[in-house]
Formats: sequence, C-alpha cells, structure tokens
Amino acid sequence: MDANNLAVVRGIVTGVPHTRRLRSGEAVIEFVVATRSEGRNAGVPVVASGAAAVGAGDQVVVLGHVRQRFFRADGVTRSRTELVAGQVFGAGRRRAVAEALAAAAELLAP
Repeated sequence: MDANNLAVVRGIVTGVPHTRRLRSGEAVIEFVVATRSEGRNAGVPVVASGAAAVGAGDQVVVLGHVRQRFFRADGVTRSRTELVAGQVFGAGRRRAVAEALAAAAELLAP
C-alpha cells in the first residue's frame, strides 16, 4: 500500500462478480461495492487479483488504491476510475480488518 494513494471502502457487493483474464494470463475479479454515506448511495467499481472470494450480497471491507484507466472501445477513448484491491475482507472479520486499518494508519503517520 502507498500512503499517497490509499482507499478504504465498506459496503455490499452488488451483482455477481466476474472474472476476466489479462493478456498476461493473470485472473482479475471485478465487482461493485455499494456504499451509503450522508444519505446518498454510490457504487464503487473494484478490481482484485485472482484470490478474492466474494459473492453478491457479501458485506466487505476493501483496502487498496484508486486508479483511472484508459482504454479504447468502439473507436473511442474511454476511462474508468476503480479501486484496485490490495486486501478484501468479509465485514465480519473485525480483527483482520482492524489489523489492516492499523497498518494503513501507520503508513499515514508523519
């Protein structure tokens, strides 16, 4: 993790996560985490390397970094902002989440 680009999102996985293979052969799992803050709903696109085992309706905490990626589709350049997961936890794993947040806090300390 990088203290200059650190993101934490807690919410519910919406829809069924899907896996795609990169040209390198690496498996990447994509899913959306629904959050609610100050009365507003938001969907956060998440990309995780192969080992994230999540399903629709799971409550999760995701730690990672934000990335904007550019790609061409239908002859047009498009972009997508997404959370690249470093760690994905079930929200019920309080001790593991607390330890990960403490490690992240250490990165942020001056």
